[in-house]
Amino acid sequence: MRALLEGAGIIPEKAHPAHFRASIMKALEDLTKQRGDKPPVVGSYWRVVDSSPDCEEREKAVREQAYGWLDLWLEQEWNFAPPESVLKQYRKMLREAPEQGS
Repeated sequence: MRALLEGAGIIPEKAHPAHFRASIMKALEDLTKQRGDKPPVVGSYWRVVDSSPDCEEREKAVREQAYGWLDLWLEQEWNFAPPESVLKQYRKMLREAPEQGS
């Protein structure tokens, strides 16, 4: 999450971390929605979850908003999938690509 925000030039709002996280999650959800004739930017997204005891403790701290939870949330890993329109375009390109090695 930290890399995504840094890449977008977004500075975490440490004064109001719960509001900041809610705003980021709303923005991610908005990116999955079509706006008029514009396709979504993101198809779907999900957090990479580790089942180790250390990860479970971090999850609990984030969930309960314990001291330092924002930094733990920023360290979470996320995966993103392209929207269906992008997948369709790549499928089309693969079908139209000439065979290699002939």
